[in-house]
Formats: sequence, structure tokens, C-alpha cells
Amino acid sequence: MAIPIIDTTTSILGYRQGEAWYYQPASTNAPAPTSWAWSGLPPGVVADSATGQIRGPATAPGVFLSRLTATNASGTSDPVIIPIGIFERSWMDDGAVPINIDVRTGRVYPEGLSSWQAGDPVLYCKSGDHLIADIGFTADGGKSLIPIGPLVITLGLKEFDPDGILAISDGGYETIGEWDFTRYRVLCHLEASKLEEALSNYEDDTGTVFSALCEIQWQQPLSYGGSVRLITRSSQTFSMRIAREIIVP
Repeated sequence: MAIPIIDTTTSILGYRQGEAWYYQPASTNAPAPTSWAWSGLPPGVVADSATGQIRGPATAPGVFLSRLTATNASGTSDPVIIPIGIFERSWMDDGAVPINIDVRTGRVYPEGLSSWQAGDPVLYCKSGDHLIADIGFTADGGKSLIPIGPLVITLGLKEFDPDGILAISDGGYETIGEWDFTRYRVLCHLEASKLEEALSNYEDDTGTVFSALCEIQWQQPLSYGGSVRLITRSSQTFSMRIAREIIVP
């Protein structure tokens, strides 16, 4: 008989924070292990010492160099180091609305809404709301996101093109996720007092609502001609449906 030899075919594991998953290790020789021991697992991941299986979800992002050994009647195997990468999730469960910008065309569209068609409103809000938008930049139809490293991201809206701005974010943002899951969280308060005049142009006993013109603008550093320049880009104009609130705080 011989001590176990752990199969290292799968040596790098990658999952998202909060994602449910499992991984089952195996040995390549007989007799089979009677017990397994893990150490250095990501927070939230649990191990079954009888089977060696580990299960998520992990509660914290990072790269964890986890150590695994297997034991049978002949002894304990040599340790195997299995890196486990936990990606920070790209948006949180807090009412944020994920939207994407195609960097090639500037088109803005909602993430993951299969019923949406070009020309439909991208966002739906009521006056007085705080809009939380998780903005992602993509060049492949949303399959992966581009971490552009912006200095400023601003979302603004108006009733008609010649008019003044009715609501605008302050340019700040929070980064959610990393690598090709990176989104930028923007907060914009749709103050009821500033929207009331526009809404009054669309009075309707069955619900007062209008389609606002929206734009997202961002500034990012660009290495060009041997120096770093600050460039400005803007999305295409898109539509947000804004209704008068029923419940007034």
C-alpha cells in the first residue's frame, strides 16, 4: 500500500464572492483516502474532512493559497498548494441598477434585461428617488467589463435638449468588483422640487410621467505622445422614465 497522491489536474480555482460552488479533490492511486485536511481556505468556505469536498460561498475576495493533504492507512500525502481566487462581486444586493456603456458606440443599455429593446427607456425612477447606477464599460456586448480607471463619472438629465439640467450626480463614484467584473457606482438624487416643473407639463390623472434625456460623461487618464492626458468622453443620449411620486416623504 502507498500513501495518497493528490490529483493536481485542477490547481487553480476561481469563484465570485457570494457564489455557491463546490470542489471535489481526488487521489490518483489506491487505496483511497479515509480523511482529508484543508487549511488556508477563504472565509466562509467549509470542508468535509471525510470526502475532502469544499463548498462556498466565500464571504471575502482575495487569493488564498490553500493547503490540502489526504490520509489513508499507509500515512499522509505530501501537501498540495491549491490557489483559490475569489473575485469581488461586481454588484451588491442593495437595489443598485446595473447598466452598460459600449465604449465603441457610446450606447447605454440595461444589463441582463432580455425584454429590453433599442429605444426603450434604460432607467425607470420617480421624483424624489435616489438612483443608484452601477455602470460598466464593455466592448464585447457585456460578456466582460473594462476597468477604465476614471477620475470622474457624472450622470445628468434634462427634459428637453435646450433646457437646463434637472438632476446631476456629483462626479464621484465607488468601484464595485475588479478586473473584468469592474463597475462604477454612481448616486444621483432626483430631487422632487427640481423635477416638479417638468412633471407639471405632463399632468395625467392616471399617472404623471415623462421621458427625460440622460447622458453619462466620464474623464479618464490616457497615455499619449509620451505624456498622460486627461480625456473626456460621453455616452449616447438615452431615456429615463420619471414619474411623480405617490408617497411623499
